[in-house]
Amino acid sequence: MQTLHQRSHGMMYSRPLHSCCAAVRPVLRQRRVHAAQKDTEISTKDWRAQRMVDKVHALFDRVWSKGDVQLVDDLITDDFVWKDVIWMSSKRIVGKKAFSSFVQQMREAYPDLHYEVGQVGVCDPVHVFVHWTCHGTNLRPTSDSKGRSHKPTFHESHISGIDFITFNDDRSKLQEIVIYRQPTLEEREFLEEEALEQERWSMIKLERLHYDGAPQ
Repeated sequence: MQTLHQRSHGMMYSRPLHSCCAAVRPVLRQRRVHAAQKDTEISTKDWRAQRMVDKVHALFDRVWSKGDVQLVDDLITDDFVWKDVIWMSSKRIVGKKAFSSFVQQMREAYPDLHYEVGQVGVCDPVHVFVHWTCHGTNLRPTSDSKGRSHKPTFHESHISGIDFITFNDDRSKLQEIVIYRQPTLEEREFLEEEALEQERWSMIKLERLHYDGAPQ
């Protein structure tokens, strides 16, 4: 067993090395905790990170919930891209004008549309995760992922989702939003209609095969 020799009052004595290490470990652990707390404190006080969070809240609270599309010019870049990768995967909104028009269309279809931001997480210098919930009543016609128009259902939808947001290099404006969310009641009905349509076509094909295979 290794020992550590120390001098006390002019006398030498030996102390087991492992006991010394055990005494040092709590001190090192405490230093690491303090360092982590200091890093967290610095990151939360970063004014650029706070500005990113403020921009996100402005997007949901003022643009989506209140229809203040005049604010869009200060929030997003000229080459901004909006993508709903699950329920509107074939549709991409590109640019300030297109995004403003899209917000207006959604608010016309759901006049009482309102968002609540739950959690905002800054995961690196230019990326932010946002968890949100929203509700709205469908009072105007809507269109499905294939561009087909549907009459208003007068149903109120409650959904939640997560946005993955990318900021530009100086973190002053949003450059891209990728959405992962639940479907609205109208989108669920669209899916049911498509399923029924596919089932009808399948039955027609089976009847045709049966007819062609029947003895003449």
